[in-house]
Amino acid sequence: MKLSLLGVYSDRFSYDKTEHTFTTELSDLGGFRIFQRFYTDSMDVGFVMINKKNGRRAEFSLESEFLKDEEITHWLFTPTPDSVKLYPLLRNCKVYIFND
Repeated sequence: MKLSLLGVYSDRFSYDKTEHTFTTELSDLGGFRIFQRFYTDSMDVGFVMINKKNGRRAEFSLESEFLKDEEITHWLFTPTPDSVKLYPLLRNCKVYIFND
């Protein structure tokens, strides 16, 4: 069963049009939980980004976790297939959240 996820507004991220990439630091999300489960029977985690201009919601799932000296430096999230289907412009989009 699909779970209802909390969302974070897009204005909490910087956006690079050339790279089609959103970035932010974890602390800039104000304690927002970026690791929410999408389904009750799945371990896939991610979050919902809400477009501040139009209210559209897109799901992003955890793609990779990056480590340096055994500490997490940042995470990479990519749009879910369902979100790409709804909003094809997200196809090559990436979201980096840095662990500050």
